This record gives sequence, C-alpha cells and structure tokens, in this order.
Amino acid sequence: MLARIELSAEQLGINEHQRQALITVRNALERGEMRHVNHIPVRYRFGGANADVFYMPCGPTCIAGHAWRLCGQSFPAENATGLYDLFMGYSKCAPSPTQAQAAQAISNYLATGHPLWCDVK
Repeated sequence: MLARIELSAEQLGINEHQRQALITVRNALERGEMRHVNHIPVRYRFGGANADVFYMPCGPTCIAGHAWRLCGQSFPAENATGLYDLFMGYSKCAPSPTQAQAAQAISNYLATGHPLWCDVK
C-alpha cells in the first residue's frame, strides 16, 4: 500500500491529538469497525456514543462525535473552513454518507484541508 500524503496538524489548524483522532476514525470506517445505521436510538443521542455505530446526521455517532470521543476535546470548526465542511458539509452532496464515503472525505480533508464531499463515491 502506498503511503498517504497528509497535511500536518498545524497546516490543518488543529492539534496533533485531534489529527490522530480523525485518522483513527477514518481507519475504523475503512476497516468496517463501525456499522452504518439509518437512525439512532435515543440512548445514543445524548452523549451515549457507541464506538461501533456510525450515522452522520447524529452528533455522537458522526465523524465529529467519534473524533471528540477519542481525543476528549472539541474541534475548532468555526475557525477552520475545511473542518467545518468535513463535519457539516456532507448534506449538500451525500445526505446520509456511508462509511466508505465518510472515510474518503476524512482522507481528502487530511490531504488537502477540504473534505470534497461532492467528489466522494
């Protein structure tokens, strides 16, 4: 497998712990360690995120929710356009992204600073 080219945490406007959390989420999505669901039971909606559930429209189980769970800190989405687009921009092109689409968007973000949701397949 070819090495991935990724921007540094500084280039992305986040800290290294946050960057590593995104890499961990991406890798778990790629390996199928998170199952995609079409709705979230109430127990997951209020801080009860489960490490094996993925559903983009619901905070605790989306990319941001899993990354926050892993690093224990929020992300500066309001100050980093690409990060905001990673967490919120999916609805324009992929209203309920699959694990593969989310993993590709994370890879795009880590490589370019932009998730490029409309380009993921």
